[in-house]
Amino acid sequence: MSAHPLPQTYHYIRFTLSPPCSSPLIVRRAIQEALSQAFGATASNTYVDILYVADNGEVAVVRTSPRCVTLPVSIFYLQNKSLSVMDVRSEASRVMAALAVSTAEPRLSALTESPFLPSLSAQNAIVF
Repeated sequence: MSAHPLPQTYHYIRFTLSPPCSSPLIVRRAIQEALSQAFGATASNTYVDILYVADNGEVAVVRTSPRCVTLPVSIFYLQNKSLSVMDVRSEASRVMAALAVSTAEPRLSALTESPFLPSLSAQNAIVF
């Protein structure tokens, strides 16, 4: 019997918010500002759903598409031929990288990420 992995449909990220913020719209705006700062205006259009914001505003869970994006990294020249090397990353990686360097308020810090939503709640017993 061979194992076949299930296709990924989404990727989930759990964040802490500082200062606490219980508004999903403010959380979404902070993510879009971070993406815009890090990757430009077109990246701020990245698919992100705010699934959960704690009542006390300290924790949020977002869902991103697993679709990979391709970013040009550098160009190498081999025997008079131009070869473009591409760096492929998921949208979840792009969101986490943008938030790591963002100056937007509230500050979002990634706690955990997974393609399986229930695994995020197992660590600190978040009830959805």
